[in-house]
Amino acid sequence: MAPMTTSEVAVAIDEEVTLSVGDFKYVLIPHEDLFVSFNGEDDDDTSNPILFLVYPTEPGQTISRDALCDFRTNVLDRDDVFQPAFCIHVVFYGSREQELQITPDANEELEEWNTKKRTFVQRDPSCNVAPGPLDSPEAGIDGRVIVPSRSYYKPSPSRPLNGLRVAVKDSINIQGHKTTLNNRAWRELYPPASEHAHCVQLLIDAGAIIVGKVKLQAMIVREEPVEAVEFTNPFNPRGDGYQVPSGSSSGSAAAIASYDWLDLSLGSDTNGSVRKPAHYNGCHTIRPTTGIMNTDGVVGFFPEFDMPGFFGRDLSRFPEIMSVWYEDSQMLRTPSE
Repeated sequence: MAPMTTSEVAVAIDEEVTLSVGDFKYVLIPHEDLFVSFNGEDDDDTSNPILFLVYPTEPGQTISRDALCDFRTNVLDRDDVFQPAFCIHVVFYGSREQELQITPDANEELEEWNTKKRTFVQRDPSCNVAPGPLDSPEAGIDGRVIVPSRSYYKPSPSRPLNGLRVAVKDSINIQGHKTTLNNRAWRELYPPASEHAHCVQLLIDAGAIIVGKVKLQAMIVREEPVEAVEFTNPFNPRGDGYQVPSGSSSGSAAAIASYDWLDLSLGSDTNGSVRKPAHYNGCHTIRPTTGIMNTDGVVGFFPEFDMPGFFGRDLSRFPEIMSVWYEDSQMLRTPSE
């Protein structure tokens, strides 16, 4: 799988700053809308980034233990990127200190969080604080994944998939990046895609986050693991470790089976290329009815049968994803009684 950059931020990869917290590494990407500008442990130290946690506020707000506990339980602890070490410095963003009411029990709660420093930052109306560096992400092929925090995203009627993490089979176009078909010659021959595949754009418009691209059986044809020549085959975590991942959407299914932080993975299906990998890797899939949606940007094998599909672990989310994908297709039918 592969890393993300964003065309909006347009930050070169060598401008990154990395920060290690325990066993995890975090990537910090500069953004033009910098709403807080302190570095280091004091005002004279600007050489190193520091950890801090942002707590949003409004003038006149009361900050109590209950409010902090609610924020911790319903926002922070549900986020697999958050770590308690971030709480060492809490930034109350939105109001000046004198505009807030901080109760004594809130101070006690912050002590339990091991908070050593507090900063109050008044909101700048002209500053459009980005919800995270991967708000409009693009996939890459450099061998890693940057996982965005879930704390930034809240689903809404206009963005029902906000924050949904999605991997994309490398036969489906991602704007600004090459579609390789897991083949070096194909990768060298064709330029980066000029736009997202239609099925990808629909998800992004609904708030989904593309976190990377995944392997497939080369050139979208049958390829057993021992036959994989140019790139190693994805590993199937199911069974005894010797179960093949099937294909051709092998990486898409293996990713869902392997990574609990990944919500959705896109594949494609001509004659079973999402159905078989789902069976082999122990996950769920949807193979849409042929013709029910636009296939622009999906490199095909046999156009009369080719369709994008998706993999997931949580069936309860499938209806909302299908609703985004199928839109108002004339092929949709109401289930019979």
